[in-house]
Amino acid sequence: MGYTPPLTQAMYDAQQRDAHRREPARAADAAESTDQRMANLVEAMETQLELAKASQASAESAQTFSKWISISSLIVAVASLGAAVAAIVVTIQ
Repeated sequence: MGYTPPLTQAMYDAQQRDAHRREPARAADAAESTDQRMANLVEAMETQLELAKASQASAESAQTFSKWISISSLIVAVASLGAAVAAIVVTIQ
């Protein structure tokens, strides 16, 4: 390793002054970064909301289709039962 000179009080004070001068810039950079991250988060949440709405609409459509299939199946089953009863009645006579 190389030689590291000891830190004098004047050097330490200069470093501290520089650090205090950079604090507002760091805070501004952090605020800008936070603002950008929040904008990205809002955009992602809006995309998720759109997907959820599309999914809900698809589910409602599937539910309606399923209901009509169930009703149609019930009608066919009742018609089949009626035909079977009619066939039995005709056979018995």
